[in-house]
Amino acid sequence: MKQKLIKPSKPILKNNYFCYIRLKKDEVDISSVKEIAKAKGFREQTFRHITILSSGNFVAIQTSLSKGERQKINNQIRRKIKELDWSYEEKDTYLISKKVNKNENRQSYICTIKMPAIDKFFRYVNKLLHLDIPTQYPHITLFTKGESKNFSYYGISIPSKKEFKTLKPKKII
Repeated sequence: MKQKLIKPSKPILKNNYFCYIRLKKDEVDISSVKEIAKAKGFREQTFRHITILSSGNFVAIQTSLSKGERQKINNQIRRKIKELDWSYEEKDTYLISKKVNKNENRQSYICTIKMPAIDKFFRYVNKLLHLDIPTQYPHITLFTKGESKNFSYYGISIPSKKEFKTLKPKKII
């Protein structure tokens, strides 16, 4: 189990619907799974990131607001994102699988992480809006494999711990 505390760059709120932390290629140790993944035909994830707020969760937030409230609440969420310390520790590596539709299966090797700020962020948002949005499951996708011709579709969204458990996680390391 890895215990190094990593302090990444600040999260990016992309087009007001997707918030993530972009990671440099060398910020994540993939050495322990690289050989296995490549031998099984997996593609290395080059857009390494940690999703803080998925587009689905953002839609849930926006639909709970009146048009007049949106700007004010979005500004409060932005401020909270900026003030939190998004440091994390890498934890375990898993292989996950999901049947996306009748013609496509996806698989990913992911590194789970411990990131206290993500829990604080979702508690803040849920209290602010009187919602019960589950905390985004903190992880980093390392390698992906799928059947779509477009590589960008290979990722598997993990919007909660409950969803993670449905993806048949197999601990690798």
